[in-house]
Amino acid sequence: MEMLSQRQVTFFLLVCFSAILVNDAADTSTSCPEVGCLGQPVNITCDMTGVYKTVGFSRPDTIEVITCLANDKCYINDDNYEIVFRSPEKHILRIKKFSKKDIGMWNCRDGTDPLLKTCHMDGYDVKQSPTPTTSGCISLNKDGFRPSTLCRGFEEDPNVNITIWVANLPYTFTYDQYKQNDVVTLSNIPEGGDIECRVTGPASLCYTASKPYKNKICPAPGPTPPSRWLYVSICFAVLLVLVPVGLVVDWVCFRPRDKGATHFEKVKLYSRNAYTTTEEYI
Repeated sequence: MEMLSQRQVTFFLLVCFSAILVNDAADTSTSCPEVGCLGQPVNITCDMTGVYKTVGFSRPDTIEVITCLANDKCYINDDNYEIVFRSPEKHILRIKKFSKKDIGMWNCRDGTDPLLKTCHMDGYDVKQSPTPTTSGCISLNKDGFRPSTLCRGFEEDPNVNITIWVANLPYTFTYDQYKQNDVVTLSNIPEGGDIECRVTGPASLCYTASKPYKNKICPAPGPTPPSRWLYVSICFAVLLVLVPVGLVVDWVCFRPRDKGATHFEKVKLYSRNAYTTTEEYI
């Protein structure tokens, strides 16, 4: 048998070495939430398929914060990170307190395999959810409303949109519209229901619930009760009408004919004499 040339031997060794590397490598996939809230814990998951010797988690500044050996322990390179779950197919990294240096692209990878899939996280401050502007019921009128007159707590955050629910009807504002205090007109004034102040958008995930986040709409005002002076005026007016009318009625209906205003009665007197009759007018 002919001896193999040096070139053939080199090629054969390269093929064998490549086969070893392929069999020893793992495919990795990194997944994480789209938003991390600053100061709050966040989990990042690494899914692996294949054979691997090491798995490392790298944050956006390319620093590998944790390195885990297959079937062995993990080495923590930063105390703000820890492994909370581990199996041959999955590792879960926990960021104890999400910070600005954790914003960006994360990846986990086998020591010999190139990146398969990465994930990206944005970061926002934790804030209190918006609240109505008053603790009592809120009055609405036909001229409409301005968002700042119904809800407070939006001015400092351009990363969210504002949604105000008025009796189950949503009205959404951008940050700029809220700052400009645009007027919203209402086709119908609700006579009841709630006003709710909400935020939407990625940063809204970092808003914590605060009570109350909604308030009642004041009922439609009823007729104003008349004042005491109105009653007095009505009584006085009635007296001014009834007194003259009463005098006129008395003068017309009860005055004796041809006797003026004084009333006399004709009285027939009988004398003691049975045969004599005396008539006298008193």
